[in-house]
Amino acid sequence: MEDLSAEIELHKKSEVMLRASESKIQQSRKQLRRLALHLENVREEERTIIARNIHDEFGQLVTALKMDVSWLQKQLPKENQQWIAKTQTISDLVDMTSDEIQRICSELRPGVLDDLGLEEALIWYVSEYRKRTEIVCKLSIEYDLTLLNKHLSVAIYRMIQEALTNVWRHAKASKVKISISEENDKLKIKIMDNGIGITQEQIDDSTSFGLMGIEERALSMNGYSKISGKEGEGTTLEIVLGIGNSSL
Repeated sequence: MEDLSAEIELHKKSEVMLRASESKIQQSRKQLRRLALHLENVREEERTIIARNIHDEFGQLVTALKMDVSWLQKQLPKENQQWIAKTQTISDLVDMTSDEIQRICSELRPGVLDDLGLEEALIWYVSEYRKRTEIVCKLSIEYDLTLLNKHLSVAIYRMIQEALTNVWRHAKASKVKISISEENDKLKIKIMDNGIGITQEQIDDSTSFGLMGIEERALSMNGYSKISGKEGEGTTLEIVLGIGNSSL
């Protein structure tokens, strides 16, 4: 009997230690997610500062260069067509540089996201995405996105941006549809394409950092993400975020 009692006591102690270990692991995961969220916020702030500096400093230099080239063009004699053509080439290069600066700044941090909000930012991004990739992209929004706070808005924008980048790089799709809706205090985002379909091996791939980033962002926002695909029938990404009665 003593041996049995000792064994039972040892088993109880093992269970207590196991529960304590599980609790520590859960706490550690929560801390890591909070750290990841903090790092993402810091990164977004840095992107905003870099984008602003590039826009202000390089934008001013390009504008000044454009004005000088324009002045030079007006000083050249009309009969000197060779020089006039050369200055026009320089002017075109300046315009291309200006467009590239705008593109880089928008990729770092779209000004429309801060100035006009998430909905307008997504509309703008989808439009640009269509132009760059020639993939037909449709956006359906059935929720007032102004109810969301800044951090959640940025997270949603980045998740959709990452998802569409994956579609362009891997899916070989011609169409993609994004829908955003709300149900039972949950914000639901669904992204569906008509591409080749993601495989389970690709889903489980430990180097799929884009998918991992989406999943971690969703977890940090009291939600989750789920991706599935069928060969030749496309891929569906679902992101569900807890929003409660107000923004996070």
